[in-house]
Amino acid sequence: MEQLNQQLADLARLDEFDQFDMIDVENTQREIKELIAEITQLSASSEQLKTLRAKHQQVKNSIETTQKQRDQTLQQQTSIGELLTRRRTELDIQKNDANSLDERDPAWQRLQPEIDELGELDLASIDKAKTNLGNKFIAEISHSGNSKTSGKKTSCCS
Repeated sequence: MEQLNQQLADLARLDEFDQFDMIDVENTQREIKELIAEITQLSASSEQLKTLRAKHQQVKNSIETTQKQRDQTLQQQTSIGELLTRRRTELDIQKNDANSLDERDPAWQRLQPEIDELGELDLASIDKAKTNLGNKFIAEISHSGNSKTSGKKTSCCS
């Protein structure tokens, strides 16, 4: 009921306007223009937000990829470090073995010229020398085995 009374009061106020020129249309038009400008700005902001979200996702993907690469690199570094440690240990053992040889030992006398040719030792040259000397010893063993079976005496370094 109160609502009906309010509507009747509003209708009664319309009778007060005998000239509709008195209604302020300019403020309403200005407010409409402001609202349209705000809608345009919000739409542009929405597009910017979409662009920023896409860029954010790209950065997140890039970070994940970089982290995976870092983890793989750290794993490789650890593996290489462990391999290096093992190889250094092998080198130390081989150096200790070389230092423990008696210079009067016939094996030492046969190896001395080969060792003198090695120069500075590193892991690659040690592997190469190890292979060469291993092959030489196998040949000497085979040769001395053959000479024992044939009854001939031969020198290993001849």
